[in-house]
Amino acid sequence: MKRKLLTLLFAFVSLLPISAQTKIAYNDDFTVTVDKEVLSVYSVPVDRVANGKHNVEKSSFVTLTETQGNKIVRVHYNKGLIHKVRIRPSSYNIPFIQKDSATIEFTLTRPMNISVEINDDIYHNLHIFKVPEISMSKTKNAVSFDKYKTLDKKAKAKVKTLFFTAGYHEIEGNFMDVESGMTVIINKGAWVQGGLRVIGKHDVKIIGAGVLRPKDRGYGVEITSSNNVLVQGIVSTQVPTGGSHDVEIKDVKIVSHYGWGDGFNVFASSNVLIDDCFARNSDDCQTVYATRLGHIGSARNITVQNCIFWADVAHPIFIGLHGAASYKKDVVSRNLPLAQNADEIAIKSDTIENLVYRNIDILEEREMQIDYQGCMAINCGDNNVVQNVLFDNIRIEPINCGMLFNIRVSHNKKYCEAPGKAVNNITFKNITYSSGKESNSIIEGWSVERPVKDVIFDNLVIDGKRICDTMPDKPGWYKTADFARIMLGNHVNNVTFK
Repeated sequence: MKRKLLTLLFAFVSLLPISAQTKIAYNDDFTVTVDKEVLSVYSVPVDRVANGKHNVEKSSFVTLTETQGNKIVRVHYNKGLIHKVRIRPSSYNIPFIQKDSATIEFTLTRPMNISVEINDDIYHNLHIFKVPEISMSKTKNAVSFDKYKTLDKKAKAKVKTLFFTAGYHEIEGNFMDVESGMTVIINKGAWVQGGLRVIGKHDVKIIGAGVLRPKDRGYGVEITSSNNVLVQGIVSTQVPTGGSHDVEIKDVKIVSHYGWGDGFNVFASSNVLIDDCFARNSDDCQTVYATRLGHIGSARNITVQNCIFWADVAHPIFIGLHGAASYKKDVVSRNLPLAQNADEIAIKSDTIENLVYRNIDILEEREMQIDYQGCMAINCGDNNVVQNVLFDNIRIEPINCGMLFNIRVSHNKKYCEAPGKAVNNITFKNITYSSGKESNSIIEGWSVERPVKDVIFDNLVIDGKRICDTMPDKPGWYKTADFARIMLGNHVNNVTFK
């Protein structure tokens, strides 16, 4: 059976042009069939940090079209015998059958993003990514990328729909600008080496079921100073949003392996939705900052929901570090244009507010530096105010190195020119965790004038036990936070457990 499956896979690959065969990154660790159809197994680099150094490992992924009905998935492990299997997120409760010493089978009852891990190897695992079904037959006046490359500048400006066909494509210069009013479609089976930039544009759609990865490192999609932008369906690296509003990022799967490989950054933006996404990153999976990298202003009305986060380094969720106080230092160090009113910008206070994180699975945090730990972290710096943040229905799997909560007004002198001003009105609701190798969590203000206040834990459950102020077995002289291994530091007011 193994030989037959491999023969079918190689037969499929042989149908592709020679250039595509040699440049698309495949991985033979697994053979995957879905309803007896052999899928292409791609290689994707991930980051394994050891002794403070980054090591690149080759993980695998397949893409599975989102259609209704059950899907029978068979995974054959080509590297040896299977002794242990995990299919995550664990909250999905996906049972499997071991068909033989190297093969498992399971059923997907709906489209989903999952990780199949054999023998506790999380760096050579199989990611199964769901992708939308895109039909080009209904798209009028669409221009293929191969034709688009031959057009002059005037003709390119008239293109409203650009599509990448299945196979390998290379963007000259590694990045391509997308114009206002344009739709870019990356079809399933397309592997695009390069990234797309939406800078100073409006009404843009980047959708599809293919792969978009710049050469070596970089943003898969950059959204800067733009509005009314939709990114949906693709597999990529980093998708930051800066100085923009009315942005939707849906059903996007991102994996990075290099230093500073943050996932879904949000800088100085408003009305941003990140929905139904998967992020495995070599730095923070999702962040919300104020003034940063030349993006100026506050950040508000950000919703992140129905996502899976896996931080091989740093935080799954990180809020608040960067703001206006460091504006001049930041743009000068990065050789960015400095605004004429730079001094006025640097003395103002930014606000990060009205953030919602809902229905999220956190698969991992692995960070040795205590300052940068926290599955749900708010480190308020640069004279920022962080307020009105809701974490609701967050499920954290046992973490290997990190902490659950890191809520501080702080002055990180490596990145900030001043401490933050305040963190207030933060709610953690329906948070569940099963113990791993985590450190103690921390909540701490900076001073009387720069406090953390009004923090609510509503239905915090650790190892099946609800942590609340009215626990019958809590001695009166204990803080409730002790049962959650949270250190309540100085300048912290009104923390309650319900």
